[in-house]
Amino acid sequence: MLRSLVLLPVLALLLTACWIASESGEAPEPVISEPAPSPLFADTLFDSDMDADVVVVGYLVVDSSGARLCGVLLESDPPQCGARSVEVTGVDRLDVIFEESQGVHWTLATLWGHYADGTLAILDGQPPSDVVIQSE
Repeated sequence: MLRSLVLLPVLALLLTACWIASESGEAPEPVISEPAPSPLFADTLFDSDMDADVVVVGYLVVDSSGARLCGVLLESDPPQCGARSVEVTGVDRLDVIFEESQGVHWTLATLWGHYADGTLAILDGQPPSDVVIQSE
């Protein structure tokens, strides 16, 4: 009983504060943010005549013939790109962890680069806000 009497003034104070805040009309506005744009999928680049800076996600495969970005990774050992892929240059600029088997390195990666004529050239730094991305 004594405990209830001690809590009663605290409850009254909280209710009064809530009432004052609601009467003043100064309730905070809810913040609704736009969803972040998604990167392009590697498949988007195939057969594209795009000439633009892009953020793209796909499987990066590096072997003795060079680096390729593909949308599908075959489950062979070592893995290989499916039938469609694009050449990637500047892979030495990337800080990614690759898996490796029989001299082939691969990873799922989100890359920023300039795409033109069937080649994605990796760019340094962070992408600016005006790069080509996929809107949701």
